[in-house]
Amino acid sequence: LDWKLAYGNGVFVAAGKKNDTSGSAWYSDDGLAWQRSNSGAAHENLAFGAGRFASWAGRLPLSTVDGREWAWHEPLDVPVSGELIFGRSRLLGLTPDPNEPDDHPVKWLLESSDGMHWQTRLIPPLDLPDDVQHYTYEVKSAVYAKGRMVFVDERKVISSADGEHWDVGKWYWPGPSWASQSLHVVMYGKGQFVAGGHDTQSSPKVDLLLSSEDGVTWTSHWPEGAVPEKWIYANGAFLAASQKSSSGGTIFYGSVDGLTWTNLVEVETTAAPSDLLFGEGRFHLVTRGGEVWRSGLMPPYVTEPRVIPELTYRLPDGAMLVTVEAPYGQQVVVEGSEDLETWQEVGRDPCDRGEFEVYHETAPPGTDWFYRARQVSE
Repeated sequence: LDWKLAYGNGVFVAAGKKNDTSGSAWYSDDGLAWQRSNSGAAHENLAFGAGRFASWAGRLPLSTVDGREWAWHEPLDVPVSGELIFGRSRLLGLTPDPNEPDDHPVKWLLESSDGMHWQTRLIPPLDLPDDVQHYTYEVKSAVYAKGRMVFVDERKVISSADGEHWDVGKWYWPGPSWASQSLHVVMYGKGQFVAGGHDTQSSPKVDLLLSSEDGVTWTSHWPEGAVPEKWIYANGAFLAASQKSSSGGTIFYGSVDGLTWTNLVEVETTAAPSDLLFGEGRFHLVTRGGEVWRSGLMPPYVTEPRVIPELTYRLPDGAMLVTVEAPYGQQVVVEGSEDLETWQEVGRDPCDRGEFEVYHETAPPGTDWFYRARQVSE
């Protein structure tokens, strides 16, 4: 199965798809002992946001609060595939329309503020390179940061701040054509977006890493080794996993910036990596064979909450972006002030990954705002 992992409300959830009509979902209190839920749906994806886990199975949205009991909701207008992410108080997804011909690719943006009720929006035609103009690809990876949703769909990176206006990433590509590249991952950490892939037609194979401060303009990098397959950023560092060989085994890699990777450890898994997760101070790996591996308990990257000044600023739409790093697993409240005397709460987060963003949507324009973060009891 193609498994996905998510963590929230003190629960680990794994959901997978066996074929177009069947799959399963499991839950765990500690990431080691797992129990099967009531869902046998073909879960296309999985994410936690707005207080619940959300997933899609074909046209059918599903959600659960505790991982045990899944509820089915009003069917969507279009069948869904690809990644599901959470950002700025809403769940987001991007899916191709399989009913459209290959020479007229169409994508739909899906949005939900609660994981139960979804809206769909048709994305306007994109300005694409000529040799990828007539291809529709499934979204391979997605991330939300700095007020922008960023999606990788194998041949390109597309992003948007509002769902109406979209940008197609541009970078130098050394392969025979843009259609020869295969991008498979995008992640955000340390203030930058990083994407990775390789050239499917070069011999020897050319691996590629991309970096971007804004999700629009990208810089190419050529790593010395192969680009890892599955990535995650949490607790101040990037972790990645790749299959060791066709017979099994997984190699873990670590990176400070997502561009320079170090071989960390090898484990004897029986199948390829499927997804990575950070929860309750440990990294977790699920393989396509359904094995779940977890790391030892990681020390927190920082010892107290801190607003990151260089990642706190006003966005073009007027909202203030506030980025906070804090010890993982601690409820953190973010407060704002115009005069350093009167403070008001502008957001809070359980800080499951050691870093999070708050969007102060009601910050009056034309004024300077100051922010602070502090831990609170549950």
